[in-house]
Amino acid sequence: MARYPDPARSVKALVVEAGRGSAKPVSWREGSRPGKGRSGLKRMYSRFVALRIRPAGREIRDATDGVELPEGWLLAEWPAREPEPVQFWLCDLPPTPR
Repeated sequence: MARYPDPARSVKALVVEAGRGSAKPVSWREGSRPGKGRSGLKRMYSRFVALRIRPAGREIRDATDGVELPEGWLLAEWPAREPEPVQFWLCDLPPTPR
């Protein structure tokens, strides 16, 4: 069985290490509250960190066909008013836009 070269770290630790400054603002639609959007509604927006990672863990490794787990994106929401990231997702989008 292949071994990982470094000890596993939590996704939260990876995002905190990347730093609050790596979070980029993203707006995705108009919500339901009154605001200054085109329709008179407030835009939904938050800040997100995106990191390329290789997932680790026996359960994940056992669920895949190969020895190496593929790299993917770790997406983390880190709102401006929060002291740390609040939500995390793994995504298998390609490393660069097509």
